Amino acid sequence: MTLPEKAPRLGRAGLLEELMAAVRPEFRVDVLIVDSDDPVLGVKPCEIGGCDRPIKHRGMCNGHHLRWKKAGGTDLATFKAEQASPQMGRRELDSCTVPDCRYGVAGHGLCCRHRDKWGRAGYPDPAAWAATATPLVSGSRQECRLSFCLR
Repeated sequence: MTLPEKAPRLGRAGLLEELMAAVRPEFRVDVLIVDSDDPVLGVKPCEIGGCDRPIKHRGMCNGHHLRWKKAGGTDLATFKAEQASPQMGRRELDSCTVPDCRYGVAGHGLCCRHRDKWGRAGYPDPAAWAATATPLVSGSRQECRLSFCLR
């Protein structure tokens, strides 16, 4: 009895070449944004105005569906009409109170980096401390990719 021949082992470069040959060019992107009307990958957005999350239950995303259930499962049309403000995680972040710092607030009106520096300074009055603090500079700072965020 003879053993079957083993397939040659490909190195990392060989695997990458095979993968790139198998993936169509329109899918070779960092962030794939799919049209909601796409018959395979598309998902209709939540029927609540201003919500871009995908439908999960009764025409709503999971978050709005949970809110509706928590409200006692009231009339669905009334519930949908009353939902005006965006859900948590979809609103614009408050900005750090340090002048020219464009990071979002983590606590006490400060971003996480400034909040840590404020703590090391002994927790003085946050507004007075923020007025004298310098913005943090990061060499690799990029714009936020969330469509609703201006930070």
